[in-house]
Amino acid sequence: MSDNRKRLASAIRRWLSGTGSPAESKFVELYYDSFETEPDITDEHNLEERALIFKRISASIGEENQGKVRRMGWWPVVKIAAVLLPVIGFISWWMLQSGHHTYPAITAYDAIIRTGSTEYKTCKLTDGTMVWLSPQSTLKVFAQAGAERIVELNGEAFFDVHTDMERPFVVRTAKLHTTVLGTSFNISAYNGSAAEKVVLLNGKVKVAAAERKADAIVLRPLQRVVWKKNADSLLVTDDPDAVLAADRRKGIYNYRNVPLKEVLEDVEKIYNVHVKYSTSLDACNFYGSFDRNEEVKRVLQKIALTLNGAAVAEGPQVYLLSGKACY
Repeated sequence: MSDNRKRLASAIRRWLSGTGSPAESKFVELYYDSFETEPDITDEHNLEERALIFKRISASIGEENQGKVRRMGWWPVVKIAAVLLPVIGFISWWMLQSGHHTYPAITAYDAIIRTGSTEYKTCKLTDGTMVWLSPQSTLKVFAQAGAERIVELNGEAFFDVHTDMERPFVVRTAKLHTTVLGTSFNISAYNGSAAEKVVLLNGKVKVAAAERKADAIVLRPLQRVVWKKNADSLLVTDDPDAVLAADRRKGIYNYRNVPLKEVLEDVEKIYNVHVKYSTSLDACNFYGSFDRNEEVKRVLQKIALTLNGAAVAEGPQVYLLSGKACY
C-alpha cells in the first residue's frame, strides 16, 4: 500500500475513534461506497472495524428511516452544500497527494496511441476519423468535447478526417497547429527534428506556428508547408507529388528529388537503425522508393547505388553509407 493510502486508512481510524476532523468524517462516509473497489484500503481494517464503520454511516444518513419519503425545502439543501464544500476540499487534497490530479478538459485524454520501432498502427477515432500512425510515434486523443476535435502528435501520421462542419479537427505538434474540417493529409513532426511538414492531398487545412497563431496560412490540395528550426518560419510550396504521401501509411516510401538526409532519417525510424555517412553527401538528393517489408541492407544498397557508393554493416543496427559527393 502507498504512503498516501496508509494516511487515508489512518484518517478512517481517527474517524472511528472520534478524533478526526469534520471534513475527514464526511469524506470517510462518502468514501465508504468505494470500499469494494479499494481492497488495499479495506484490508487495513478488520471485520469489527468495518461493521462499526457501516453502523456509524447508517446512523449518520438515517438509514433506520428507510422507506419514508420526505420532501426537502431549500434550507436543508443549503446545509448539505455547506457540509460538502469542506469534503470536496479534503477529497481534492487527497487526490493531489496521491497523484490523482484533476485537469481542465483540454488535457483529458480519451486515449494515447503509441507505435514502437518498426511498428505501424491504423486506428479509427470516435468521430470516425481514420489515422495511420508511423513508427516511433505517439498520438494523444483529447476528450471529444467542446467546439473542436483535438489530437496531439509526436511523430508521423496520415489523417483521413471525418467531416464535421461545426467541429474542426485540430492536430497539434511541437511547432504547428493544423486545423481542418474534413480532408486527407500527412504530418511529419517528430520531437526534436529540424523541420515539421504538412502535406495536403485534398480538402483545405489551416496551418499556424504554435507560438504565432495569428500568422496562419491556408493550404490548397497538392501543397505542402514546412517549418524549419533554423528559419523559424512557414514555407509553402506546390507539391505535385503530394499523393505519394498517402502511400506512406501503407509502408511504401516514394522520393522524388528529396534531400538524402530526410530519406536516411526515414530509414532510421522505420528500421530502428543508425546510418553513418559523410557530410559531403548532405547536398545529395534521392529519386527512388522502397517498401518497409524490404530488408534494411537492401534499401541502403539501393540508395548507395544512386551515389555510386556502397552500404556496409558496421555492427548491430549500425550501417555505413558511402558515395560520391554532391555539389
